[in-house]
Amino acid sequence: MTEAIEESEAARHQLRLALFAVGKEEGASISEVGRVLGISRQLASRLAGEAANAGSRVEGVEDDP
Repeated sequence: MTEAIEESEAARHQLRLALFAVGKEEGASISEVGRVLGISRQLASRLAGEAANAGSRVEGVEDDP
């Protein structure tokens, strides 16, 4: 059970990072993406920083050839 929860949390985190990367590409602000996700501005800012540091590469998402 604990392993399943950890996998779910990791997947949610990767999804959020991917959504911030897409939001940036679309010109959305950090606040706008955070509002859509229903998270605090502080968490949105932290995730946006993580997404920027990770670049456009997000685990499980491949670039188009």
